[in-house]
Amino acid sequence: MKGSSSLVIILRAPLMIKLIVFILLVCSIVSVAVILLKISRIKTLNKLSDDFESDFWASKSLDKLFSGMHNGPYDPMSNMFCAAMIEWKDILSKNIDSFSAGKRIERVTNVVIRKHLNELEDWMGFLAAIGTNGVIIGIFGTVLGIKNGFSSIAAMKGANVSVIAPIISEALIATAIGLIAAIPAAIYYNIISAKINDYLTRMENFQDELCTIIVRNTND
Repeated sequence: MKGSSSLVIILRAPLMIKLIVFILLVCSIVSVAVILLKISRIKTLNKLSDDFESDFWASKSLDKLFSGMHNGPYDPMSNMFCAAMIEWKDILSKNIDSFSAGKRIERVTNVVIRKHLNELEDWMGFLAAIGTNGVIIGIFGTVLGIKNGFSSIAAMKGANVSVIAPIISEALIATAIGLIAAIPAAIYYNIISAKINDYLTRMENFQDELCTIIVRNTND
């Protein structure tokens, strides 16, 4: 009953409030989709990275591990490893010193990190914007609704609670929808940002270990 009454209130509302509510509902649906996709993607990447790191540390030869990746890399860790190995083979062919080799490996792995970080951060700005501005947009709709409502009341010779209450309800529905859109977006923006930072730290730690191992093999 509450859902149907809210729908009736929205349908009775002025066009501007309907438009604001529609925009907020669309933003809410999109933000939920972004949240679900991001959480699923980070979970998948962590699982793939777990599998690759297990193979990496269990492997006795970087060359064998690299040559065994017939179907190509599937995650940032294996992408980083493949990019580093390609660069390392070029380094060995040119007899480059270990310091320069380390810098080159670091440079190519940084490119991989930035690429995947940019991918993970896609649509995060949208979540931040909805989390920050959703309530403001809703309040804007409420202010417009109240203004229009009291303008209508002023044109009447008399008004009572039965006249004022629907106008206030129509106006407040915009703020309610704004809260519904903003609260999950704000909460999950922080949660997902923390997960992205954790994964970035994981990539950087692996980068350090990989560079150290490759430079050591270059010296050998």
